[in-house]
Amino acid sequence: MAKFKATPFKAWLDSLARVCTKTRDEWTCQYDECEGRIQGVEWHHVRYRTLNHLRWDLINGISLCGACHRMWHNGAKIQVWYGQRYPDRLAHLYTKPRLLGTWKEDDFLDIEKYLLGKCVDLGVDPYMVSNKAHRNRLIKKLEAMR
Repeated sequence: MAKFKATPFKAWLDSLARVCTKTRDEWTCQYDECEGRIQGVEWHHVRYRTLNHLRWDLINGISLCGACHRMWHNGAKIQVWYGQRYPDRLAHLYTKPRLLGTWKEDDFLDIEKYLLGKCVDLGVDPYMVSNKAHRNRLIKKLEAMR
């Protein structure tokens, strides 16, 4: 059996979480005060993506257009808006226990299982995954789940 490599697996999980978040948000900027409710959105982490225990948690993701995404990182009122609009999500993000220690292959596989289940629940279109290798992998995984 080949040795597990976390870095490419993290990229795969990022693709899954990205497409699930955007599908859940109907591929539209979620900020209520967005000027144009612009499509062509980016995947934003409410709390830092370096926090692995939250990185692929869909509650930690939101779809924002480029302008609103930049506003978020500039510390504008959009952060306050998020806490007012999604108080339960915000509470979850600050109370979810961290997975301490070094992550093992099984930890990543559990997250993959969670995200694949979300893909099915949300009716994700695998062709919306931009990375071709990840798109093909998702198609195979979803077919195997049927």
